[in-house]
Amino acid sequence: MISVLGQRLDLTGTEIAEAIWLAGQLSIEGDRHTVEVNSEGVEDSGSNHSQISDGWEDNPPEDSREDPDPITEIVPQPAESEEFPPFPEGDYKPIPIPDPAAIPETLQYARALRPLAHKIAVGRPEILDERATVAQIADTGVWQPVLRAKLELWLDIVVVYDRSPSMCLWGRFAKDLRQLLSRYGQFRDLREWFFDYDASGGVTLRSRNGTVHNPRELLTGDRRRLILIVSDCVAPAWHEGQIRDVVAVWADHCLTVLLQVFPERLWSRTALARATMVLFDAKQSGLASNELTPRPRLYWDREIIHPKHRPPSQIYLPIITLDPEFFSDLAGVAVGDQRARIAGIAWDESDCQPLQHLPNSSPQRDPLEFFRLTASPTAQRLASLLAAAPVINLPIVRLIQRSMLPQSNPAHVAEVLMSRVFTRVGSVAPTLENAESLLYQVRSESVRQQLLENTDLLETVDVIEQVSAYVARRLGKSMEQFKALLRYPQQARSEEGAFLQAFARVTGTVLRSLGDEFAALAPRPEPQLIIGAMAGAMQLEELEKDVPDGFPPLKVLEYESAVIEIREVFEFQTATITRNGDDWLIQRRPGEVQGYVEPLNDKLGLEMLVIPSGTFLMGASEDEPESQDNERPQHEVTVPAFFMGRYPVTQAQWRVVASYPAVESNLNPDPSDFQGDDLPVEQISWLDAIEFCQRLSNQTGQLYRLPSEAEWEYACRAGTQTPFYFGETLTPELANYDGNYTYNGGPEGVYRQSTTPVGSFPANAWGLCDMHGNVWEWCQDDWHNNYESRSEDVYAWLDESSTNNRKVLRGGSWNNSPRNCRSVVRYGDITDIRPRNFSFRLCCSAARTP
Repeated sequence: MISVLGQRLDLTGTEIAEAIWLAGQLSIEGDRHTVEVNSEGVEDSGSNHSQISDGWEDNPPEDSREDPDPITEIVPQPAESEEFPPFPEGDYKPIPIPDPAAIPETLQYARALRPLAHKIAVGRPEILDERATVAQIADTGVWQPVLRAKLELWLDIVVVYDRSPSMCLWGRFAKDLRQLLSRYGQFRDLREWFFDYDASGGVTLRSRNGTVHNPRELLTGDRRRLILIVSDCVAPAWHEGQIRDVVAVWADHCLTVLLQVFPERLWSRTALARATMVLFDAKQSGLASNELTPRPRLYWDREIIHPKHRPPSQIYLPIITLDPEFFSDLAGVAVGDQRARIAGIAWDESDCQPLQHLPNSSPQRDPLEFFRLTASPTAQRLASLLAAAPVINLPIVRLIQRSMLPQSNPAHVAEVLMSRVFTRVGSVAPTLENAESLLYQVRSESVRQQLLENTDLLETVDVIEQVSAYVARRLGKSMEQFKALLRYPQQARSEEGAFLQAFARVTGTVLRSLGDEFAALAPRPEPQLIIGAMAGAMQLEELEKDVPDGFPPLKVLEYESAVIEIREVFEFQTATITRNGDDWLIQRRPGEVQGYVEPLNDKLGLEMLVIPSGTFLMGASEDEPESQDNERPQHEVTVPAFFMGRYPVTQAQWRVVASYPAVESNLNPDPSDFQGDDLPVEQISWLDAIEFCQRLSNQTGQLYRLPSEAEWEYACRAGTQTPFYFGETLTPELANYDGNYTYNGGPEGVYRQSTTPVGSFPANAWGLCDMHGNVWEWCQDDWHNNYESRSEDVYAWLDESSTNNRKVLRGGSWNNSPRNCRSVVRYGDITDIRPRNFSFRLCCSAARTP
C-alpha cells in the first residue's frame, strides 16, 4: 500500500502514516460534525431560550421589576423601537475614515511570540551542511560530506473565530490578528476556522469556504499545532457546554488556548465565571493543554484542582487577553519554560448550565446605574461622547475614538454597545459581514441627557459636527447641502427623507438641551414651503421665526443654485509582461480613467487622475527577488481616494509655476540638465518641490502636495502585487532604465543614458505613466530604515521631534538597474540635494469644483 500511494499520490511514508492516523480518529463511533444542545435541555428551556440562542436578549419594560441576570448583562440588546431608518441606499462615494488599529504596536506582540519561531530538523539528512563539512575536513582530514535534515518552523497555528452575534464588534480585530500572526514568521502555517451556530443551538466548525468539518480534522499526528480560539464567551453555547465539548476534543492532543477579547475584570459576566481559575505551567515543550500542570490562583482552590480530585471530564483551557505580556506567557508555556505561567480555567461539565437556569442574585438596577457601577472609566467616557451622536454605527464610533478618545480600544466599544444603555436598531441578525452598517441608539432620551451631563459643551458640538460630516459624505452631499436638507428634509430624495428627519430630530434635542445659545443652531425638520425648484423666492414668514433677536430684517432674495464638478476621461494604453517558454510576451490593451485638468496658463495644464480608494499590502514579501530589509515588514494600508499627476512634473509646467509669486524661496526656472518641454524636470530638491506645491496651491486655491510614501506605492501598484505593475520583470520597451542590467530572468536592452519624454511608455491600470524609472520622485515622508514601527495608515510618516533631514524617494530612474525601479524600492536623501535624476509628481485630496 505504501508503494502504491507513494507512486500515485507522491506521498512520503510520514504523510501516509499521518493520513492513516487521522482516518482512525475520524472513524471513532459517536463523532458528529455538529455538536448539538441536549434535546432534553431544549425542551426545558421554554420559549425564552429561542430568543437567547440568537445571541440577543429583549429589553425589559421600564417598569419591570424582574431581577436581571448579571452574567448576561454584557450580551447586546435589540432596540425597543426603530428610532432610525437604515442609511439610504444609493450610488454614493466611499468615505475615507481613518480606521484605528485594533492591535496597536504589533511589534511588541511579535517580540512576545519570538520564542515560537525556532526551527527543528525534519525528515532524513539530505541537505549538505557546508559548515560542518568544512569543520570535519579541518579536524580529521576526511573529505566526506556531512548531511543534515531540512529545517522548518516548529509550530503551525489554527485560529478559530467565534461567529456569535456579539462578535460582530470584533471584525477589525480579527483582521489585525491575522496580519500579526502571518507577518513576522513565527509559524510554519496559519489557517482560519469558524464556530457557527444553528437555530437549535448546535455548534458547527466551518472552514473559510463554508464547509462543515469534524473537530478532529484539526488534530495532527506530530502535535506541532497551536489552536487559538478567539471569542468573548457570551454566546449560549459557551454557557451550556457545546463549545466545551469541542474544546475537549482538541485539549488532549495539542495546545488549545482561548484568546478572550474582554479583559479579566469582565470575565465574571461571561461563561468563564463558573469555572475554576488556575495558573498553568509546562514541564517541557509541546505539551497539550490537558498535560499542563495547574496551580491554584486562590488558596481555597488547591484541593479542587489536585490531580486525585480531577473529574474525568474536566479539561484545561489556558486563556490570554489583548496584552503583549499574556502573549509572552503563552510562548513561554508552549516552549516549556518552567518560569512561565499562563492563566486559565479548569472546566468541568458541571460548570455548564443553560442561561435561563442561572440564579438571579442581584437586585433590579437601572441600566445606566449598573453601567456606571461596572464599566471602566474609558468606556463611560466613550458612552458620554456617543450620547451626543445623532446616529451611531461602528465607523462613527471609530471616528470619535480616533479624534477624541485615542486611548480607547475595541473592548471599550464592546462594553458600551453591548450594555443595556445602548440598543441596536432593527431586527437584522448581526454578522461580521453587516457589522459596519448596523445602527445603535441610546436607550432613551432620559438616559441620553444623563450621559451628556458628563460631556463638555464644546465636546458635544464637536461630536455632532464630526458625525454630520461623516453622514454628509456618506450621502454624497457637501456640508452646506446636508445642513439645508436637515432643515428641509422634504427636498431630499424620498429614501433619504425619513433618515434625515430622524437625524435632525436627535440633533435638535441634543443642541436644545445645551442652552439657548445652542438652540438657535438646532434644525427644525417640520414641513416648510419653498417656492420654485431651481430658482425662486423663499417666504419670509417661514424663516423669520428662526432668526435670533437683534438681527436686521430679512429681505427677499432671488437666487439660482448649481453644483458643477469638472471631470474628464483620459485614454491610455497599459501593458502586461508574462513568460512564454524562454521568452517574455508583452500584451497591450487600452484603458480609460477619470480626472481633471488644472490650468497653469492659457496653453498648459496639469492632468490629475482619480486614484480610487482601497486596501493593499505595502512593502516587499520575503520571496520577492532582490528585495531588501528596508522594504519590510509588509503591512496592510487602507487608502482613501485622491488625485495624482498623470506624469512627473515637466519642464514646461515647472517654468510656468516658477513664475508664480514666491512663498518661501526662489526657484530656478530652468534647472534641468536634459533639455525639453516634455521631459520631466530634474535636479529638483525636496525643498524645491515643496515650494512648487505651495505656489501652485496659492495660485489655484486647491491644496497640492507631494504624495505620502504609502500613497505613492498604492498608486504605482494599481491593484497588483508583482514587483512591477507590468508583471514579474521589466524590459526597456516598458520603462526607461539601464537596460544593461536584467531582473528575474528578463531580457537586456537599450540604455538611453538620459530622461525620456513623459508618457513614452505604457501606463499602469490607473493611467499613471513613468512610475518605474525615468526619474526618482520625492515623497512627503521622513526616511526610516524599515517599516518596523510605522503606523498602519496612509499619512506621511514624519518625525516631528527629531532633526531628520532625509526624505523618501521612489520609483528609480534612467540610470538605475531594474531592481531599483520596483514598486517597493525606497531611497532616502537630504532635502537640499539636486542630482540630475531627482524629480516629483503632485497629489491632491479632492477634485476642483468651481
